[in-house]
Amino acid sequence: MMKRKFIRKLCCFTLILTLFQGFAQENDKSIKEIRTEAMDFYRNEISAASINEISGENLGVWQEVLNASLFMLIRNNELYRGRMRLIIEESQIIKCGIYPDGTILISTGLFDYIEARIAENLTASPRRIKNLNIEREKMLSAFLAHAAASFALDNKLVYFSDPRRSGEKNSELLKSYNLTADSFTLILLKLAGYDSNLFYSHLEDLKRIQADPNYAKKFESFFTDNFSPQQRISNLLKNKDEAEAVADEIFYVLDAVRSDDENAIEDAKQRVSALRTAFPNNMYFKRLAAITAHKKWASGISNKGLLTAYPAAAQDSKTAKQNYEILNFDPKSLLIDQKNEETESIPGNINDYDEAVRAYKSYLNSIQESGMESSYAMLLFYSPNINDRAQALSLAEKAYLSESGTGSLIANTNYASLLYLSQKDYTKAKLLLESMIKNTTASTDSLFLITGSIIDKRIIIFNYARMLFGLGESEKALKVREQLRNLIFSMEKYSPIILKKIKLEDTTDDLIEYWGKPSGIKYNYFSEKWYYDFLNAEVSISTATNNNIEKLSIFADSNLSLPNDLRVGETKKSFESFFGKPIYTAGDCENYFYKSNKIQVLYLNGFIRQISITKLEL
Repeated sequence: MMKRKFIRKLCCFTLILTLFQGFAQENDKSIKEIRTEAMDFYRNEISAASINEISGENLGVWQEVLNASLFMLIRNNELYRGRMRLIIEESQIIKCGIYPDGTILISTGLFDYIEARIAENLTASPRRIKNLNIEREKMLSAFLAHAAASFALDNKLVYFSDPRRSGEKNSELLKSYNLTADSFTLILLKLAGYDSNLFYSHLEDLKRIQADPNYAKKFESFFTDNFSPQQRISNLLKNKDEAEAVADEIFYVLDAVRSDDENAIEDAKQRVSALRTAFPNNMYFKRLAAITAHKKWASGISNKGLLTAYPAAAQDSKTAKQNYEILNFDPKSLLIDQKNEETESIPGNINDYDEAVRAYKSYLNSIQESGMESSYAMLLFYSPNINDRAQALSLAEKAYLSESGTGSLIANTNYASLLYLSQKDYTKAKLLLESMIKNTTASTDSLFLITGSIIDKRIIIFNYARMLFGLGESEKALKVREQLRNLIFSMEKYSPIILKKIKLEDTTDDLIEYWGKPSGIKYNYFSEKWYYDFLNAEVSISTATNNNIEKLSIFADSNLSLPNDLRVGETKKSFESFFGKPIYTAGDCENYFYKSNKIQVLYLNGFIRQISITKLEL
């Protein structure tokens, strides 16, 4: 019933999207080729902006605000993990956009405008604003979310780069596009943890600006003759429920991708399929479709060998724990087969495999991303086709080289795996993994948006131990196995962390007694997530274990506190003065062990953004 209701809501979006028949489609040319041609059109615009580019270090507090907002909207939402050049132009003309190649352009005039608006608000209501940086980020996020929505929809910048398509006859097409982009802006804001009402406030501001000669000229690119801010607000209100439904579906998909739960992955794959039907040219959904299809196929393989590193934050990954027992097998059974015989057939479900291949091709036919190329290479390696296997190693090497400077270790990990599996270079494979284990913080180029610490460090360690066993280095492998064990299993007696009388393994009855009824519930066939607005907290409940709490998550502005009165918003230094250094990194988060609790912390600019608590295995 729930899924049928969602499909009906999606139909409203599908009807809107039928107006986009003129947009770039995957026919004679790949969308990547069309995007390249579009960039030729925008090259002069970007070059002109770069002449007046200023360093992020000269932005003061705005550098942190900008990095935080971009990270939450693009990286944390898993919209795109590829290289994104960030250009800050010294200009009073308001600019905020993302070009087809991922280049982000923002003008200092936008920062000045936001500062002026905050000053007005302070004068009108000084007590309402508690944290200036939070206010800056909220206002900026409305601009950035719309730019990110346009980038995800993968149509406007590409299609309208052709001057022949900008005439009066296409005004309705542009209007329809803008409606969908606005709706998707609400979706991205909600997924990133922002209040989607921020965008309504943004449009109200645009109404005021349009009538103000002091600002209207500076904001000229934000207006269209046939689609006023008031029309946009009215259209958004009409489609608000549908946008909420789409956001919920994406939420389930992201949750499955981060957890690696096999049942959740199957459910997520079906949800992505419905989303792709409604948004056929949406680059975001192409990306999620490839990752979920690959994980679905991988879940059906009995002998997984080395683990694939996926370019999505593995916050709740169970992969390392599920495969740990392999390292306890007889070392002789783990030796690599030196015969290097060709694979006769694809392991696992061939239909799932073919679907994953098609999904990767569709995404990589749209845009380049080193992490996606490397995980696709891992998939191709299991093909019985000798050309596919050769392409796998070549693609993995290309991704490895292009990943440098992004802050990601996904392509590094997968390239090491394929060097070993293909028996091309055992020494280099080991050295790559050894280097990553010693230092999991990859260098980041300051000219680009940080990619994030996506990978679960334990996957790197597992692959290294498995590789050592495969090469007969059992003594060394046993030491690495012990290192991995300490990152999975608890050495302490369990003592719960209590948040306002609620702790892990409590029941829903306990939750209702102490926290009351939730503001909202998201659920699938095997779990529920209860959200409490007044606490800015989320409770994950396993419906397979008598409705017990299995995870507690705390978000920005929550008044819930951990031991030593530590809360979201505190500094990393303060947190670690009590809990010590992190045990490992995974899914953009630092992971700490405390009395058999695993505490995951997402930091942005050295401050706690969100906290999650789960129980460690004993």
